[in-house]
Amino acid sequence: MRVLRRPVDNLVQFGSFSSVAVVLAFVWHDAIAFAIAACLLTLAVRAARSGLRVDDDGITVRNVFRTYRIPWDHYQRVDLHRAGWPPMPTVVLRRDDGAPVALWCIQPSTRGQRGHEARLRVLREVQGLVRSVHPDAS
Repeated sequence: MRVLRRPVDNLVQFGSFSSVAVVLAFVWHDAIAFAIAACLLTLAVRAARSGLRVDDDGITVRNVFRTYRIPWDHYQRVDLHRAGWPPMPTVVLRRDDGAPVALWCIQPSTRGQRGHEARLRVLREVQGLVRSVHPDAS
């Protein structure tokens, strides 16, 4: 099993979500504030645990809002695609039905030409990771 994470990004996301939750809970002392703070803390934990796991059974993509499990017999390839709203260029896994799964968990945050080069580096890194565990994968 191999895991690909961006520890600094995970830490920044965790800190952002949890600080807003703590400030919100201490500023407003009502049930709605505590409910929102609990949701933000849940997102903070999910952000800290986000990443890409590749093992003999398939690929697990743990994004902040959703986790995807793609068995090898449903995996097609890794490529660049526009995903999200508004659509942004990102590295995606393609399932055998053609549906893209965005890898928000390891996306570089730079824009423009530097962003494109960073996404290509992530693309190559994910392709290498997939091939190291499952050599028959494209």
